[in-house]
Amino acid sequence: MIFAFVLAAGTAHAVEIPKLDVRLEPIPGVRQYSGQLIVRPRPGVKIDWQRQFPGVQIVSYLRETGEWILRPTARGQDGKTAAAIEASGLVEYAEPDWIVFPTGTPNDSLYSSQWHHPKVNSPAAWNIWTGSSNTTIA
Repeated sequence: MIFAFVLAAGTAHAVEIPKLDVRLEPIPGVRQYSGQLIVRPRPGVKIDWQRQFPGVQIVSYLRETGEWILRPTARGQDGKTAAAIEASGLVEYAEPDWIVFPTGTPNDSLYSSQWHHPKVNSPAAWNIWTGSSNTTIA
């Protein structure tokens, strides 16, 4: 069992960290840790990050989404740090800010002459949906 200590209302509480969820683990060649986390506190919860989670540094706050970008002080521990923060119950979610790699490429021979794909990030769509032979475009 792994425990993290969370300081809430002036009292330290031990929080059990569950086995690392697969959504928090890197996948070689697909996604890797960036060294940052994206965290959204529960509505109405104010968190003193340095005091309650001394293993993170604040990078920035995104007012538009209510998310905090945090940097774990322990290198390569993005998933474990996110799990510890989630286990505190103070946040809606905490997840690694992944570096992701393309897993599929278009097979269109004219792709390089189609300027709009990079502008609208359509190459990422090839990893989600490549179409169907049942679809007719006239």
